[in-house]
Amino acid sequence: MGTLRLRLALWHALALSVILAVFAALIYGVVRDQLIRHHDASLTGTARSVERILSSEADCETLTDAQRGELERLGPLVLVHEVGGERRVFFESADKRGLNVLIGSKPDEAAIPTSGRFEMLGTEAEPIRLYSEPYKSRSGRSGLIQVAQGLGEVPLPLATLRLALLLMSPLAVGLAALGGYGLARRALAPVAEVTRLAREIEAGSLNRRLPLPRSQDEIGSLVTTLNQMIGRLEAAFEAMRRLTADASHELRGR
Repeated sequence: MGTLRLRLALWHALALSVILAVFAALIYGVVRDQLIRHHDASLTGTARSVERILSSEADCETLTDAQRGELERLGPLVLVHEVGGERRVFFESADKRGLNVLIGSKPDEAAIPTSGRFEMLGTEAEPIRLYSEPYKSRSGRSGLIQVAQGLGEVPLPLATLRLALLLMSPLAVGLAALGGYGLARRALAPVAEVTRLAREIEAGSLNRRLPLPRSQDEIGSLVTTLNQMIGRLEAAFEAMRRLTADASHELRGR
């Protein structure tokens, strides 16, 4: 019985561990995604501002001082357009924060996305959110706007969440294992009592029956089945006793 209780408790703990692992991964993924996407509206707004500034002139091949000043105030930017079929960087802010990771030394080799897209750059400790969006000037020249924003405040809450999940999950599994063991012990206690009473019934006391439990559950069905089996044994022993007595009487009569 102790082994069965232990197995039930271990299975309970294992099932809870899997559920907690999936739940923790989902929570972490959702929180991380929300923290990152919190900056997306700001990035797309900056891209709209860039388009407005560039549209103030028919073409952006040569930016005016006023345009450069406005673009510089928008934050980390890299702007690319086509010149003679090749892509060239025509503006980059003083603080690029890794925007050249995508543009690189040969911007003409980087594919221009067909629609706006978000990407993650940098490291886990210093993540950067990048938004890339294609555009066309009024003269028809195509280009690419890339806007970035540092996510310096994101790693700390994520690290705190990871620590909380790592600390709470083993504690929850341990408590669940203890609780599962206690529940299994309580659930199997009637079986232990039935086993003890059944051992006390011998050949000379087949008229005894096991007491029926109050609840008609699996234990009740087991007790009913055992009582029926004891009744059949009693009937068989009684028939054997009568047969033996009859045979003995006939032998004495001869």
